[in-house]
Amino acid sequence: MRRLHTARFFEVNVEQEHLALLFQSNSFHHLILSRCSLPGSLRLPPSHIRDLTLTVRDNCDHMGPLLGHCSANLEALDFALDWQAPFFIKTLPLFRKLRKLKYTTASGSVHYLVRLASLAPKLEHLEVWVPRYLVDELPALPASLNHLRTNQWLIEDGFFGTRPFVHLRYLHITNYVHVVGNDHRSSVIPIIQYIFPNITNLDVEIRHTYRNVVLLLARNLPNVTWLKLSIDRSPLSLLYSDDALYVTGTPGGPLAGLCVHLLSSQGDIELYKSWVTDTVLGPTVGLGGPHLQEVVVFSTTGTSTPPLPRWSWNK
Repeated sequence: MRRLHTARFFEVNVEQEHLALLFQSNSFHHLILSRCSLPGSLRLPPSHIRDLTLTVRDNCDHMGPLLGHCSANLEALDFALDWQAPFFIKTLPLFRKLRKLKYTTASGSVHYLVRLASLAPKLEHLEVWVPRYLVDELPALPASLNHLRTNQWLIEDGFFGTRPFVHLRYLHITNYVHVVGNDHRSSVIPIIQYIFPNITNLDVEIRHTYRNVVLLLARNLPNVTWLKLSIDRSPLSLLYSDDALYVTGTPGGPLAGLCVHLLSSQGDIELYKSWVTDTVLGPTVGLGGPHLQEVVVFSTTGTSTPPLPRWSWNK
């Protein structure tokens, strides 16, 4: 198995012999275990695994020895809890090389996220997905953290507490929704300004109707120089949009770059080109503001297709 690099097990009892055989391969670096069971004790060769994906179900503390065995070289951990949080997290060693952590839970406590993060002194990239009813204040995270991907409502509902994450530079917000009639500017912008005061890059997943309001949101953040809009559905027409009317005031941020990533057909590119030239740039100074230097439009036609640049503008 000299070329083996990834193995996946789904809802099975994984045998000691199978794991030992995998761990003998120096090229093996990604292990995926989804709702699996392991032997109560493990005797394995040294781990070369850099990427570990675990979906953990009830009564599976036997995952602890495996996670601890992989800790020395682990760089990325995708950890999902189906239900109750396991106790083995309390006895784990340090993850000295872990830089990327994705934490998902259906009903487990966020205290286990805090524990995992505290064991990763070099953590740089964090993704958090928890149900809304589990929202609790999250204490300080490692100073090395510079990239956060999470839901909009976790920010709005105070999940990240009241202590600023001053080292964070990149914030990715998924499923952003602007409700007409609700003054999101009075909640989202001040929270981001205070909790993430030094972010320079903002990535927001939206529907096309929110493109103007998110553009102005980014311009209200004092250090954001680059905005990426990931738009999941292309409109039939971009001629009418009034969402910008619900963001008032004069934004003064230094936004210099805009990337628009579309899941769209080739025909929609022309519509977004018109939006950029007529609204973002404008005849004098458009919604993009006076500091805008670059706009790039990407298009993706499928989940496995890499985005391709379709149109760009440079000042």
